[in-house]
Amino acid sequence: MSMVATDENLSDLVAQTREATGVPGLVAGVSRRDHVEVAAAGVRNLNTGDPMTPDTLFLTGSITKVWTTTLALTFVDEGLLELTAPVRHYLPEFRVADAEATAAATVAMLMNHTAGWDSSDLAIDAGEGSAAYRAVLARLATIDQLFPPGRHVSYNNAPWMVLALILEQLAGGTGYHELLRERIFEPCGLERTCTSTDEAILHRTAVGSVLTGPEGQLEATPVMLLPKSMAPAGTTLFTTVGDTLAFLRMHLRSGVADDGTRVLSEEAVSLMQTPSSPRQVPDGPDHRYGLGWHVTTQRGRRLLHHAGGSYGGGAFVTVVPDRDLAYIAYTNSVMSERAIVGLRDAVVGEEFPLVEPPEPAWGQASAPADLDAFVGTYRTLTKDIVVSRDGDALFLREQARAGDFDVDPAYAAGVGRGLDRPVEVAGPDRLGDGTSFLDRDEHGRFTLVKLRNRIARRV
Repeated sequence: MSMVATDENLSDLVAQTREATGVPGLVAGVSRRDHVEVAAAGVRNLNTGDPMTPDTLFLTGSITKVWTTTLALTFVDEGLLELTAPVRHYLPEFRVADAEATAAATVAMLMNHTAGWDSSDLAIDAGEGSAAYRAVLARLATIDQLFPPGRHVSYNNAPWMVLALILEQLAGGTGYHELLRERIFEPCGLERTCTSTDEAILHRTAVGSVLTGPEGQLEATPVMLLPKSMAPAGTTLFTTVGDTLAFLRMHLRSGVADDGTRVLSEEAVSLMQTPSSPRQVPDGPDHRYGLGWHVTTQRGRRLLHHAGGSYGGGAFVTVVPDRDLAYIAYTNSVMSERAIVGLRDAVVGEEFPLVEPPEPAWGQASAPADLDAFVGTYRTLTKDIVVSRDGDALFLREQARAGDFDVDPAYAAGVGRGLDRPVEVAGPDRLGDGTSFLDRDEHGRFTLVKLRNRIARRV
């Protein structure tokens, strides 16, 4: 039987999860109908041995995208920003390599991962602030399309810097970080959330840990931040479990903060939570994106969630609107997923089972798949995915590409090992490891592959 976190056992759950997974430290919290529980275990910094505490600051990573989207929707509420308007309406200098895609990109596409640009793991280190975001904008002018805007979903970091530039322009030049403070942090009553190491160092702050040496010893990361130029996508936002829960409760209350301050309109909150992208797997479970949020629909109930990575750390939030429930956890380890998702299931799984039994027809081929349709090399700016065949067996290899571009180092470290792995065929358009294939050419071969929520194109 799964456990439900109560005042008595959340601390035990956190401590047990930390010990079972071997992560240095873990902090988590749940807000359930305004009843808030927070617990922590382990150490926040392997260099010092200081304990992880409920008020520890941590890098929220790509969960920042939900914060940036919330900021953008305040401009929508004021009538300054139109979601269906072309990006070039607000930023005439914007362009990607494909002229039609340049004209077709809308503001909403910047926030639901449907722009289709080949820039998912692009990470340009160009300083910080508006000048850095413009360096990303300039790089986009050379970026190709993976698919026409709006056709598919492919997780993408670059659009968030374009969005930040639009918001700064609409605000008369006020910077992105200051806009977050004025429009989100202060109205939500957040006392610890900040956007710089200069501020974070004044508080208890978690330091990530990475595996080093042949035996995989965990040590504190030697680098704190991914490039600051990618801040709107998720590289500089420090927060706490308590502040995150207050931010999430604002979303649960249809835009109203704990003290009654209205931060967003009900309509804006609904827009963020409503799926606006195609299904990620057309005939699979209903996983899509709203604006900022990853939206999963299970048994007619909507879940909102997002993960966030940093150097040697990971965070995860889940919101169940019709249960008035929010969950957040962070661990300072590269082995974060097992800890924070497993704990999430223990904390809220009895009240609402978060693992949906697979639909009988999904993932089961009605006829033998054509293996040759999968075979080929699929490419993005930063990596190759090679699918090869040996008789009736398929093999998949990821290889980071070397070239004149910037690669997200946290991502590149996880690929490029050059190792083939056998994969089972789970259906006529997917492999057993969750890899799916899209859009056949005139020869019946797939032209796109989707792995870990990112699309690559056949070359």
